Amino acid sequence: MTALFWALAAALIAAGVGFLAWPLVRGAPPERPDRRAASLAAHRARLAEIEADDRDPRADREAGVEEAQADVARSLLRDLADDDPPGDEPAGRAGLRPRRGAAIALGVALPLLAVGIYALLGEPRGLDPPAVRDAEAIAQAVGGLLAEAEALARENGNRLEGEPARLIEQALALAPDHRKALWFAAIAALHEQRAEDARVRLEHLRSLGPLDSTETGMFDQLMSEATARLRDP
Repeated sequence: MTALFWALAAALIAAGVGFLAWPLVRGAPPERPDRRAASLAAHRARLAEIEADDRDPRADREAGVEEAQADVARSLLRDLADDDPPGDEPAGRAGLRPRRGAAIALGVALPLLAVGIYALLGEPRGLDPPAVRDAEAIAQAVGGLLAEAEALARENGNRLEGEPARLIEQALALAPDHRKALWFAAIAALHEQRAEDARVRLEHLRSLGPLDSTETGMFDQLMSEATARLRDP
């Protein structure tokens, strides 16, 4: 479920980034040739007129042919310079590089923003696998049962028989390997004169791993008491 969620989230973020970034990276539209073509055609026509006048002996020339052609050339250069912006690159490519930078920044910022908003306003625990959520719920339930058993035992002179013992057994039903619950269960069994149950709980506890020095002393004391009661009911 978590993998599916993140896959769908990544796909949606990628689609959103692509939709927003595409106008930034596609570059400027192709330059329309209408103005330049019209300018070139007009200057060609003017040159043709000059050449025709030069060949026509009846034409009244106010200026030399070479000077007129030079004027046309200068005019053409001015028109072409007006069409292209200053710089080494054409207009469509000059603005392309900063657009790509903006697209990259957008691609990084948008996912981070989405994750940040979800972390603040969403429910990250909802992404945990069911097994993790179940383990946490069990741990909380066991802790609550043992805390209630301890509170009742204090009211009962630190005795665990009766209702505290029942709560401890409920905790062990949820978590059979819970070390604290096993300690309480062994003591409760001794309080209720159930020596065999106490011995079984203690053996289970020892099978879960080594005990520290304090636990070893308590274990030996409880096991000795259970063994003695079994020999002398």
